[in-house]
Amino acid sequence: VVATVPLYQSLSEVARSMRCEVSAWRPSAGPPGAPYRFDPADLAALIRPGRTKLVVCNFPHNPTGALPTAAEFARVVGALP
Repeated sequence: VVATVPLYQSLSEVARSMRCEVSAWRPSAGPPGAPYRFDPADLAALIRPGRTKLVVCNFPHNPTGALPTAAEFARVVGALP
């Protein structure tokens, strides 16, 4: 399981309670005043072919407010196994 973080605790704990490994997809801060962004390349690096079964994306992201552009979201979908 790969999940955006920070996240609502239940989004990762349900998976952990089922003995799943949870990897954190973390946002990066841009220049001062710029919004946080989730880089689809970071997601692609976290996905393990044959092992990753679920990706949890919480957008708009709470608490950062991050919302991928249409192009970024297409890259997120393209990274899925």
